[in-house]
Amino acid sequence: MPNNKLDRFTQKARRVLSLAQAEAEQMLHSQIGTEHLLLGLMREEGGVGGRVLRDLGLSQRHVVQLIDEMQHTARTTDDTALDLSPRLKHVIELAIDEARRMGHHYIGTEHLLLALVRERGNMGVEILTRCNIMPEAVRRQTRKVLQEGPGQPDPQPAETTPTQPARISAAINSTLHLSVTDTLTGTVNFEFSLPIAQVENLLDTIYDLIDKGEPSTLVLDDPDHAQKIEIILKNDAEKSSPGASDGG
Repeated sequence: MPNNKLDRFTQKARRVLSLAQAEAEQMLHSQIGTEHLLLGLMREEGGVGGRVLRDLGLSQRHVVQLIDEMQHTARTTDDTALDLSPRLKHVIELAIDEARRMGHHYIGTEHLLLALVRERGNMGVEILTRCNIMPEAVRRQTRKVLQEGPGQPDPQPAETTPTQPARISAAINSTLHLSVTDTLTGTVNFEFSLPIAQVENLLDTIYDLIDKGEPSTLVLDDPDHAQKIEIILKNDAEKSSPGASDGG
């Protein structure tokens, strides 16, 4: 992977990728796949991603066993450097997007984990599913851990100063408030507020719809202001269908 893509990765996220490579080499696999990334996240116990997986009850031994049962990747005996599988490359791109969505200027283990469960049809997600851990549960637990604050947060690379989205404020322990204001007149066009529990449910629903890739419209009613707010999700481009197997 080009070094410039790793510039925003935290030390723990880089270590996860190194551990994933070590797992692939130890298993004599010809590529580094999402199944190795899953093991790398678990091996890096100090990261948010590893904590989330432990909280959900995932066992490293069980993951290794499932990889042995499911693995179709060719084995290798030479000493050439292993390349990332196409799916893992896509997961890393999605991790960068996850960080952007969250307003983070760094990519940590939490973003790698969220990207892993967002990339549909990969071996890492299939392993989680076989362990009765659904993508929604991973996203929910990740948000919970981030809100609680991990004991040793993943250090951010230098020059990172996260900025908050304009005109949106949130009190995590009470209510999320949103307003849309005309910047020319200063008039508030509408205001909307939701309890945090409803925000979590809304985010889960949105993520589920994104995973399905189907155009959808969510309608939120605000009885206090007699308003109806629509959230429209639609595909900007058709996504290619995942192949049967590409090593994760």
